[in-house]
Amino acid sequence: MKFLKYYFLLIRSTVPTNSFEGNHSNYFRLPFPIFYSCADIRPRVFVSILLGIALLCSFPLFSQSTLQSELHTKWLNGAEYTLEIARMMPAENYDFRPVEESMTFGEQLLHITANMDWLGKNHLSAQSHSMPLRDTIYDKEELIRILEEGFENAAKAIKGLPSEQLGDIVEFFAGPMTKRQIIHLMHDHHTHHRGQLIVYLRLNGLQPPIYRGW
Repeated sequence: MKFLKYYFLLIRSTVPTNSFEGNHSNYFRLPFPIFYSCADIRPRVFVSILLGIALLCSFPLFSQSTLQSELHTKWLNGAEYTLEIARMMPAENYDFRPVEESMTFGEQLLHITANMDWLGKNHLSAQSHSMPLRDTIYDKEELIRILEEGFENAAKAIKGLPSEQLGDIVEFFAGPMTKRQIIHLMHDHHTHHRGQLIVYLRLNGLQPPIYRGW
């Protein structure tokens, strides 16, 4: 880490070069102030020590905050990518399925939304979806609105989750997981079914949107 390099250089510059006598003086002239007597250390070295401690203590908070921001941004970009695919498929093809046992295009969208709603509501304190997500038939416009609401609810839950709670453990049918893992799971499930939707587009002679995975 760069800041440690500069920190140690600063410490070195504040410690007298004659702090130790004898054959081991060169070895102990490393930038670790604990090896020096208080009488030999210049006052500003204490400021450097405190600064280093403060930076080290703040690293977990910075990394969690950055991770949360990255997860939220990636979620928003992935949502727009999938919504673009949903808008591209003609309404008359929302009942298309490549084989009999597969879900239709519209059912795929509803399934994506139901999974977001289930994971978000049960593990991330997300707002529950306002419309029934099972045993109901919707047209294209309704499905897109449902999908938009699902993405929005999940995005709010990700953004609103305190960074210090990302590592909190929640119970899951596959075993205990952190909330951070639940967010990754939501994204992975969404991406998995989006890949199927892209195949549906191609089977109907449509060119999918340009890939974006950031």
